[in-house]
Amino acid sequence: MPDRIGRGMIEAVVNPALWVDQHSHEWMDNWTQDADEAYHWFLDSCAGVGETKCALARGNASAKAIEDRIERFMNELYDRPMPSINSIVQAFLTSGDVRSKLFDAMEDPFAWPQFAVLLDKAMNGDPAPFMNPISRGILPDLARDRFDHAELARCALTCSDARAFKKSDPASFPTPESLARGIFTRVNNTSRHFGASPGLIDIDVVIVKHGVTFPSLCQYQASLGYFSHGILPEDGLNCKTDRDPFALSESSLDTMPSEDKKLLETGEELIRTLGEIRRGRI
Repeated sequence: MPDRIGRGMIEAVVNPALWVDQHSHEWMDNWTQDADEAYHWFLDSCAGVGETKCALARGNASAKAIEDRIERFMNELYDRPMPSINSIVQAFLTSGDVRSKLFDAMEDPFAWPQFAVLLDKAMNGDPAPFMNPISRGILPDLARDRFDHAELARCALTCSDARAFKKSDPASFPTPESLARGIFTRVNNTSRHFGASPGLIDIDVVIVKHGVTFPSLCQYQASLGYFSHGILPEDGLNCKTDRDPFALSESSLDTMPSEDKKLLETGEELIRTLGEIRRGRI
């Protein structure tokens, strides 16, 4: 490979050893191992910017207070789902809906400010804005080509790469009981908040990696050093991000050299452009 592609890097997507050695239903333990860390990053960031930038931080609440409020809301919905008569499709907002969308939101920190607004409205008795994106997801798109099966691409990849079971040994197949035990174990040992959220599906984003999705001057400099000069970053380099999920830190920009500031802004623009390309808009 090196003589064919030159310098290259593998973006953090999956653990290659587990991808090869484990069956696909076992991947979730590894893929959700940082889910709670991402959730607490969300809570800490929200509390850090206050209610002017994060709707959930009413009264400039602490991260723990925000977390407790969300948990109480989901517990209340578990016993009494909230009717949403003004949403695109009339339905009930359930505890599962909130936890599922909270899990989805952790995959996209850029969307956290808007998600906080929608969740806050639901928690204050107006579930329609929170429910509408869910409703749009289940309504048929009449303009869509009926032969467009792009949403199945991830499943095709997983099925092609997944370690096969031995048909001659049915005893090796997972049972409903073993799958349920796996979920309980994941909730207890891996992710208290989201251990059961991914189920057996193939999620499209790891929870949460500080990779291309967030600007990091440290990462950009390491990448440029390697691709431009062949200098490998030090082993175990852990780059922090320079952008808070709710705002780019203006104070850090003010003290940053102009060359570094330009590199960071260029990287952030690249992130947004890549997002548009992935959505087919460019």
